[in-house]
Amino acid sequence: MFFTRNNTNLQLPKNKVIQLYLKEIEKYPRISRKEEISLSKNLENAEIELWEILLSYNSLYSSILTNLKKEIPFRIKRLDLLLKSTNRKNNPNFKENIRNFVLTTRTKDTDRKWMNLAIKIAKFSNNYDDKTKFNLPNVKITKEYYDYIKNIDVAFKKQLEIKNKFVNANLKFALMAAKNLYKNTIGPLTIEDLIQEGNIGLIKSVERFNYR
Repeated sequence: MFFTRNNTNLQLPKNKVIQLYLKEIEKYPRISRKEEISLSKNLENAEIELWEILLSYNSLYSSILTNLKKEIPFRIKRLDLLLKSTNRKNNPNFKENIRNFVLTTRTKDTDRKWMNLAIKIAKFSNNYDDKTKFNLPNVKITKEYYDYIKNIDVAFKKQLEIKNKFVNANLKFALMAAKNLYKNTIGPLTIEDLIQEGNIGLIKSVERFNYR
């Protein structure tokens, strides 16, 4: 029998999906505030490292930044500075400009759509569906380019693993919030729907979490 919303000791339905979910989240221990801050710092640094790699290939540097400027709905001084950088290897402020660009955008880009656009341009410049729209150059497929793509994949995986660890550690809180919301509101959503929405919200929260 399914539970009722006025049940103060709300029990989750005993179907296979819910039971597997409960079993899965038990694998992940909760973490302390100190550990959350440490993970957040690691995620921030991993994203900065990914952007440094994305902007390291000269043939795509201007294309990535120019298209980001079109897509981002507000002016970013550091993005303008990056676009003006012509001698990047000898510019002592270059990495600092990338860092500040990332710090300015990461809490606003909660779906990482700007990061994903940069990755698409980097990886699929020659066969991107909107190649004309984004005015992308033809990139020669060389060993240097393959190494560039490999480094992007490694850096992306690194930041994703940190993010997943952060999310997994807080799944029990998302479950608790879903149960409380279901118990205290009337609407068409099932507890499964609310758990799913809670997990999506959790991912966004991790991406915009500011430890400062």
